[in-house]
Amino acid sequence: MIEEKKNESQSEPEPDPEPEQPEEFHNAVYKSLAAIKDLLDKHPTMRVRIEINTTNERAVEYGDQVVKRVEEYLTTRGISKDRLELVNRGNTGSAVIDVIVISL
Repeated sequence: MIEEKKNESQSEPEPDPEPEQPEEFHNAVYKSLAAIKDLLDKHPTMRVRIEINTTNERAVEYGDQVVKRVEEYLTTRGISKDRLELVNRGNTGSAVIDVIVISL
């Protein structure tokens, strides 16, 4: 009886890598988010658009993760989702968060 050897080069394909996760925000980002929260607290009818820009080295999915984290930061501190419009602008060349007042 002849045993068949499995070809080791025919292993199972590796799963797709996990999307890149944002590191912890720098203190300056947390201070900016706290300032946005304070502004929204002072103006209870204000709505804002928050645009996330990332550097060219980052995957688009990275910006999506930052959007989720910004939303989570604000909503867990009492800001309603309906007052926020969060947008991933993608790889614009610089890591910047822009805030635009939509309505007062």
